[in-house]
Amino acid sequence: MNENSSSSTSAPVSGRSSRLFPDGSIFRSILLWVATFQLLAVWSATVSCSGSREIPWSRLEKMVAEGNRERARNEIRTWLADVNRENATLLSPNPSSARLIRRSFSGRHIAWLEGKKFFYWYEKEFVKLEFKFLPLGFQLSPLGRYAALLFRKGRDCRTILINLKKKKRAPGSYASDCNQEGAPGQDGKRVYTIVRGELITYRPGKKPGPPLALQGIKARYKKIQNTYRLRSLEGGALLLFFGQAGYYEVFALEPEDRRLRKLGKGFARPEIFPRGVLPAHFQRTDAPAPKQAAQADGPGPIGYLLEGAVGKYSLRPLIRESGLKIGRGGKIPYSPSLTAVSRHEFLTVQKGVLSLWNSRTRRSREYPLLLRRFFLFSQGIVYEDVFRRLHLRRTAFTGDEKRLLALLQKTRALARRPGKRRRR
Repeated sequence: MNENSSSSTSAPVSGRSSRLFPDGSIFRSILLWVATFQLLAVWSATVSCSGSREIPWSRLEKMVAEGNRERARNEIRTWLADVNRENATLLSPNPSSARLIRRSFSGRHIAWLEGKKFFYWYEKEFVKLEFKFLPLGFQLSPLGRYAALLFRKGRDCRTILINLKKKKRAPGSYASDCNQEGAPGQDGKRVYTIVRGELITYRPGKKPGPPLALQGIKARYKKIQNTYRLRSLEGGALLLFFGQAGYYEVFALEPEDRRLRKLGKGFARPEIFPRGVLPAHFQRTDAPAPKQAAQADGPGPIGYLLEGAVGKYSLRPLIRESGLKIGRGGKIPYSPSLTAVSRHEFLTVQKGVLSLWNSRTRRSREYPLLLRRFFLFSQGIVYEDVFRRLHLRRTAFTGDEKRLLALLQKTRALARRPGKRRRR
């Protein structure tokens, strides 16, 4: 297979890459296989052996009515997970190693890493790359057109840059600390890395710019190993997180600026939680559609930062006015995944169920989807189920799913009734 070729078939087509990495590079044999296929194949109807089974509604409703809460809850969740699976497309089974997932700020692209396998969506094309060496991590550029991947080379580490549209690697590799993958710039013309306390800007095919010393940043907790985390933004700005163990300080570096500016402290995770558009079939039919969050290239927050500690979390908007700043936030329950769909509404995971949290009313609305974490992007919702299988959901929730969720909610109500005896 030529490095720029792709195939459109009903199943993945594999082919050996042709010298994707130039001679003389330690990474010239990293990429062994490229498999591409159009989403029409991915979205083909899912056939499940459980689809022919009928949900035992009478038995489930009887267990709930009799107050058999735990048994009813477990069986209802099992049935709901089965129906969820029947209405989604399986992207990947349970991986043998941790799965790292990234979504672009634009919401149009998503990628994930499983061991030596790297998967991504670019526009309507789904691509699989398999490397000879194990990547330690990766980041996407803000618009999702480039990926920076971190590899170990002896005792040191190097970052490489891949053009995802062309499935082609940029020339060269860039020195990096082994606990921090490089951050690719928006247009792929820059890669930012940190090496021994210095921020270095690389330009593929050119000499790196002068390093920016970071040693002056004071650590609040000096007895623990503090780390740096880089995140690139649209327009060329950078965010730098510094800290560890649920406490991070945040700094901004504007384009062409040589001075870090502190934006805030006390942030729980070194992440920027994105914005997205709530799918139309998620919206209630008896109420007007909520005002959608602006796209990443429009007005409004760039994203959100999670501040605080257990029981006292709040989401604070990252805003670009004359420069980057962090606005006032609203309280939110902890969630492994967060996406803003309007200024006051956030998709979250609560009690293992997809939920819409309203920061004004401090109430949430549940959707009948069981999951561990999710990523909302232009083609639907990519989510991990309780068994860490990765799925794509694009369709509206079925009547069976909504009915099962209603029964599940009734089992929770049973737990709030003191003195309720369970009949056997």
